Amino acid sequence: MKKILLLIIILTSFYGISTAQHQLGINLAYGIPYYNIVNNNNNSTIEYTPKELIDVEFNYKKRWPGTVNFGSSISYQYQSSQFYVDNTTTSSHVYQSRNYQLNYINIKVFPEFVFGKKLKFYFQIGPSMSFMVYSDMYGYTDISGNINGITIHNIEDGTAKDDFDIINFLLFGGLGLDYPINENLLVSCGVQFQYNINSWFAIEDNAYSDRSLLFKLGLAYKLHQVK
Repeated sequence: MKKILLLIIILTSFYGISTAQHQLGINLAYGIPYYNIVNNNNNSTIEYTPKELIDVEFNYKKRWPGTVNFGSSISYQYQSSQFYVDNTTTSSHVYQSRNYQLNYINIKVFPEFVFGKKLKFYFQIGPSMSFMVYSDMYGYTDISGNINGITIHNIEDGTAKDDFDIINFLLFGGLGLDYPINENLLVSCGVQFQYNINSWFAIEDNAYSDRSLLFKLGLAYKLHQVK
């Protein structure tokens, strides 16, 4: 009896391996960027206005008949927001307004837990790395309260590398579903939350890291079965 059970387990395992599938997909996502602010300066107040977040993702998934599957993705992500810093010292008052446009490449590797037959629900969780490949910053700084009583107005234009990290480490989680159009093509939609953990290690006076929610819509194509 034990030998029969062992044989069934082995055959089932080989069946699962033989019916695994490659799946390639593309997702478009839109969201609003929210940020965690680490402010170690008691004399300053920091506020921001979120604008938009756009994400274009290419993903690869390897799916078996079982619940546990695996995937990876690479995406381009654009974030824009405006920050306001109000800093008061014994000698002056500094008010700063800056608009940021941030461009990232994100890389994810994750397990994916899949439920259902025709309509498949999935849950993803895993680590992510992002690299800021390009950024733009423009705004102004007003300095007042000096001895002469004159407000100095400075126009600023440059990059965001002094305020945002170039390399970021994130955790993310996502929920979604796949609906088959035919044997090979799927429509997918979902929601994903990304959590930047760089602020856990921040030592600067001001450090910004995003906590963003994305709404995703995409297509996926099933390739040949893995033998």
